[in-house]
Amino acid sequence: MNPFTDVVNKFTNAMKLNFANLRLALAFVALATTLLLVLAQWGPAPIDRENQTLSPTFLLAFAGLAWLTFACFTGFVAPRFEAVDVVPNRVRDALNTFTEGLLLIDEQERIVLANDAFAQMIEQQPNRLLGKRASRLRWVCSHDAGIHDFPWMRVLDHHESGKPLGDHSSEQLLRYQMRNGQLRFMAVTAARVRSARDQSRGVLATFRDVTHVEEERADMERMLAVLRANRKEISDRNRELEKLASHDALTDCFNRRSFMAQLHHSFDAAIGRSGSLSCLMFDNDHFKNVNDTYGHSVGDEVLRRVSRTLKDAFDDEGLVCRYGGEEFCVALPGVALEEASQKAEAARKSIEAIRLDNPAELRLTASIGVTDLTFKAPSPQAMIDQADKCLYAAKSQGRNQVVVFNDEIDRLSIDSLKARHTPTSLPELSQEIPFHAAMGLVSALAYRDTATASHCRRVANLCVTAAARLLDQRSTYVLEMAALLHDIGKIALPDDILQKPGPLTPDQWRLIAKHHRIGVEIVSGTFHNAELCEIVRTHPAYYGGRSLIADMPSGKKIPLAARLLTIADTYDVIVTDRPHRKGRSHDEAVAELRRCAGKQFDPILVEHFIATLQSCPESSNTRQSVSRQTALQIGLQIEHLAEAIDNRNLGELQQLASRLIAMAQHHSLDDIVETSERLQDMAAEPQVRWLRILETTQKLLGLCRSTQSAFVNDPSDPPPPGDDNEMVDPATSTFGADQ
Repeated sequence: MNPFTDVVNKFTNAMKLNFANLRLALAFVALATTLLLVLAQWGPAPIDRENQTLSPTFLLAFAGLAWLTFACFTGFVAPRFEAVDVVPNRVRDALNTFTEGLLLIDEQERIVLANDAFAQMIEQQPNRLLGKRASRLRWVCSHDAGIHDFPWMRVLDHHESGKPLGDHSSEQLLRYQMRNGQLRFMAVTAARVRSARDQSRGVLATFRDVTHVEEERADMERMLAVLRANRKEISDRNRELEKLASHDALTDCFNRRSFMAQLHHSFDAAIGRSGSLSCLMFDNDHFKNVNDTYGHSVGDEVLRRVSRTLKDAFDDEGLVCRYGGEEFCVALPGVALEEASQKAEAARKSIEAIRLDNPAELRLTASIGVTDLTFKAPSPQAMIDQADKCLYAAKSQGRNQVVVFNDEIDRLSIDSLKARHTPTSLPELSQEIPFHAAMGLVSALAYRDTATASHCRRVANLCVTAAARLLDQRSTYVLEMAALLHDIGKIALPDDILQKPGPLTPDQWRLIAKHHRIGVEIVSGTFHNAELCEIVRTHPAYYGGRSLIADMPSGKKIPLAARLLTIADTYDVIVTDRPHRKGRSHDEAVAELRRCAGKQFDPILVEHFIATLQSCPESSNTRQSVSRQTALQIGLQIEHLAEAIDNRNLGELQQLASRLIAMAQHHSLDDIVETSERLQDMAAEPQVRWLRILETTQKLLGLCRSTQSAFVNDPSDPPPPGDDNEMVDPATSTFGADQ
């Protein structure tokens, strides 16, 4: 037994014996007093003072008062007196040196001793706690908790149950409510106090204030909950982004890049296990006539309906891809040639059965080519080429049919097959930049990094404004698309770089430098337009040479559009707020452009750009709020308007103006309606005034472009980290130096 327990036991036994004797003495005195008073009232002894006796009522009251005094002393005074004096002062002083709170509790759960540390924890005086039941303090318990759930009560109950005492102890976390309503968390440990003969003398409970630990734990749990929610949101967005990156925005089919990756895997697997793999190529017959007759919005709906039909037919067992334009490619792993031919015929009939609400008279057909591994294609692309030959054979034989690959078709070239069904009178088609494809990439970039997409939209507006007197409308359209896509490579950068609020590290700058190459690959792989690809590739080139990227042209060898793009890009970077700095003023940006003219920028174009901004400073900020679908429908007309005005095709201008009037009226875009009506009237006049038509067309193009900000969520967002080093050389620019 330890010395502390021995001292407690000795004093407990001694003081309990003394108080028991005191109670017996008081009881005897009270009883004797009562008997004497009774004898004095009715006994034979006379009473002096004229033989008068005391009143019986007085005597009984006196006796009752004596017993009441004894009861009060025994019930209220004695326990407190006992609790105070049962522990010697030297033991009490020793316990008060403990930093943990201590309670000594007797068998009736009364507090015999509370040290100063516990009293300070609950902000009470120690002597006010003596004699109280420990469970009646301001503990906060659950509704179903009872008195026996306290740790000291479990120790006492363990003894009363008749179980051996041993070293039984109990630990628990309790909450205590302060007078101001604040909660404190205490880690409580209760252990029995025993005598030398192993008899229970009560419970010693220790209290450790762990409020700060619990608060930190609660904060940590809240942070973990937030992190879990953020992780789930990021995971969901990454899945959506992955779908955006792997699927065509219009049809929701696999895009070409994602499809080819999966086709390579299926091709290798089929070759490895000598399995089957079929490939089908679909082409919507006369699709260009649909666009020309009913407009691109109807053409888009046709593509959506056809893609839905193909996905319903093949999604469960194959891969459906929008291969390009109106062409679809389907890969069917595990399906042999004959079965694939039957499935292709069923799909052809399903496409033929498609009916649109408007125009109801439109009828759709498709030409289909089919091949499989039995024809020994050496690669997935060769297999697609076989199906493509069959497709052109189907078109040359009258369209709306399925053609299966064979040796005769194998001997023919694609060019000869194309010649069979392509009218020789048709002019050579120009390299198109499908507007919906460009906007699909911009939408994906906006979903990944809204600030970069907004920056690209502003740069495109600046380029269009500055190119008004330098380029024709067709070239301006190509420049606009290049500006929208010049930072598309940032879609591959990690979030810790795109969303970093401060300057980047050298390693992060090196990673940033790779985004240009990625962007060039995305643009060249998506669009077969050499002019567009060259602008995107060369826009970081320095006019004076020594570009940060190798193999770049210099001086006049840089395309004019690329030289203009880098000036607009740098200007927007300078004047736009960034996470780690405020945007500079227009005058500061102009001064910086002029300082770098000749080294980084074409000096003549710098002055032209500055003059253009001064003549129409608000042109780049005009926006009209429309939905993305409406913006897409209107945006599709921009390229056609540019071509029509460059070709001076009045009929095409009238048709496009009429189409825009219908769209704008439906969406209450009054400015576009008014300008389109004016253009339509001018194109119908007997005496054509091309200068006025050109000015009106340019205004209409500007209004159409003002709707395209719908493809970025918030055009006012600051650009992300990573533009500064790309657009302004830190070694030669004061703007780059502040990073």
